[in-house]
Amino acid sequence: MKMPTCQDVTELASDYLDGRMGWGDWALMRAHLAMCPPCQAYVASLGLTVDALQHLSKEERAPVEADLSRIFQQWKSDPESLPDVGPPSADALDEG
Repeated sequence: MKMPTCQDVTELASDYLDGRMGWGDWALMRAHLAMCPPCQAYVASLGLTVDALQHLSKEERAPVEADLSRIFQQWKSDPESLPDVGPPSADALDEG
């Protein structure tokens, strides 16, 4: 694998967070993240989302996962269609 682009990071972030990457791919992902604050924020927010979903029951999780999948597919087809809301604030994280 070559140095990942930001698009690559969005497609590989789950594998990265779940430890499903080979060492070389992992190292290239880490190098990209070290240089790219927007991708750092994306991967961090994905990690927080996954952690939050793990605390929900299967019944509570299903509609949330459906919404997140729909939002991701919308973003993937047209990244400009969703507002840039940035990472969550520290106050918002403390409320959860």
